[in-house]
Amino acid sequence: MEKKSGSTLHVAYISMEFYEGGDLLNLLVGKGGFSEEIARFFFKQMLSGMIHCHRNGIVHRDLKPDNMMLA
Repeated sequence: MEKKSGSTLHVAYISMEFYEGGDLLNLLVGKGGFSEEIARFFFKQMLSGMIHCHRNGIVHRDLKPDNMMLA
């Protein structure tokens, strides 16, 4: 992507619409909520992934349970 200033901006897009493992929101809705222990587990996983991305110059601009894919 080229900016108006003429410099180049590198952008990466990942599409996971067809991922078969489901997402965190579906699991959350299906279970009717999480215990504190399970919520803490998923929160730590999310933070770990976000820290890894930020250290590598990647910023996720739409963090929400719908975008947390499960394996």
